[in-house]
Amino acid sequence: MDSSLKMNELTQDDIHYVISTHERPDYSGCNYQFKGSIHIVGHSISKKNQHFKSPLSIGHDYYIDGEYLKIIPTPGYTLTDITVVVATPNGMYYIAGELFQNELSFTEREDSERILFTSKRRIEYPLFWRYNRHMVMNLAHCIVTGHGEVVEVKKLKKHFFKIDNTLKRERKIRK
Repeated sequence: MDSSLKMNELTQDDIHYVISTHERPDYSGCNYQFKGSIHIVGHSISKKNQHFKSPLSIGHDYYIDGEYLKIIPTPGYTLTDITVVVATPNGMYYIAGELFQNELSFTEREDSERILFTSKRRIEYPLFWRYNRHMVMNLAHCIVTGHGEVVEVKKLKKHFFKIDNTLKRERKIRK
């Protein structure tokens, strides 16, 4: 991590916010290295030993830089999932964490059904997860997945909704 900071001519003191999109420890292992930063881990907001009241925990957005940089609650994978929204001249970027794990999350049919209940990647609140995935797909220009891939939504939206409509038809047939 230090080499990545140095490569961009930054130090740990230059980092003002450290954001983890949910509270599972595999996403926040090195946060402690940024001692002077504000830490946002899921709905928890703190700086050093001071904890702040979080608007995220009651469903409100947390604004870092007005409408240009904010955090929105997007529960699903866990109840405290968040998504970072960045407004750029090229459109709205949504850093979505486990809402979209990787680029395959947009194209594999299994992502809409089977992974909801696998032990490897347990979706704790599947209805919220599906709702928030649709909401982000409708608002974002690009989505940064949990594994860091940047996906342009316009290219994938048609395929994603086609899969979802197929699943809805299958459910009606099963009933």
